[in-house]
Amino acid sequence: MEEDSWSAALRWWLSVFTRGDGTPLRFRFFDLAVRSLFWWTGVHVRGWCPWWIRRGAYEAITAAQNLRAGKSRGVTTRDFTCGDGVPCRDFEPSARSTNAVLIYMHGGGWCINSEKSGLWQTVISQLVRRLGCRAVSVGYRRAPEHPFPAAIDDVLAGYQGLLATGVSSSQVVVGGISAGGGLTAALLLALKRDGGAMPAGAVPISPWLDLTQTAETYTSKADADPSISKDYLDRMAGYYLGGADARTPLASPLFGDLTDLPPQLVQVGAAETLMDDSVAYARALGEADSPVSLEIYPGAVHGWHMSPHLPETQQAMRSIGSFFDDVVG
Repeated sequence: MEEDSWSAALRWWLSVFTRGDGTPLRFRFFDLAVRSLFWWTGVHVRGWCPWWIRRGAYEAITAAQNLRAGKSRGVTTRDFTCGDGVPCRDFEPSARSTNAVLIYMHGGGWCINSEKSGLWQTVISQLVRRLGCRAVSVGYRRAPEHPFPAAIDDVLAGYQGLLATGVSSSQVVVGGISAGGGLTAALLLALKRDGGAMPAGAVPISPWLDLTQTAETYTSKADADPSISKDYLDRMAGYYLGGADARTPLASPLFGDLTDLPPQLVQVGAAETLMDDSVAYARALGEADSPVSLEIYPGAVHGWHMSPHLPETQQAMRSIGSFFDDVVG
């Protein structure tokens, strides 16, 4: 890495203290923690780090988290396969109160993380304890080795495989964060295309829905969001698309036919690079007469759900719980 790039990286790390955008102090500390994580692992999102280093760093972090934590408090996990060999991780609460199931798709730009990632396990465990339900994290083949449509094909196969075990679609809520939020929306479109059984509802969190990346917040939120940048998203989109048209609906659900979809709860932070995707998606769902609720959390940056002690995270979890109860009865 050249000296100028190191200087730019240092300025990016220190900007959490200097930007004057009114970000609440708690999010500045969360911002600092995220930037420090990227700095420590050598995984900087502003343009220099190869995908395989970023993936390896996250897998090392996951291994360390799993070794240290073992089982999440009140939640047991089990790895299995469903559908045509799709890898899944099952999350079972010690105090289960419903037969409903949350099916979760992990984030990571379709390139990093997995169904076992400790970073997402934190989010899923919070939800499982709050909802009193079983959750299944569905894995998928990752880019660049397996570009579009491998991920959505695997997610669709995993969903159908779980239904084949006797899970009722009327008792299923699907959801995911970031790229997983995009896969959540894409799954609904794939089911509609195939005439498949729709879930009771969907919760796309900070979803990546438009791979053309032309919305204003892709650049206007660049200094406020430590987790992702336009350069990073450009690389991940290129890996994932593998030459496919960025406007293909199963890759960019914002361009799909959004009529006749189940209720959705969309959550996003006001400081996120991807905020405009959520706003545009909610607007398009409303125009298509598909039920939707949009929640924008002031000051929140990408990935804030991974910090369970933030009041915004606790509010988001309560909201997901209420939505879950409403749609599954």
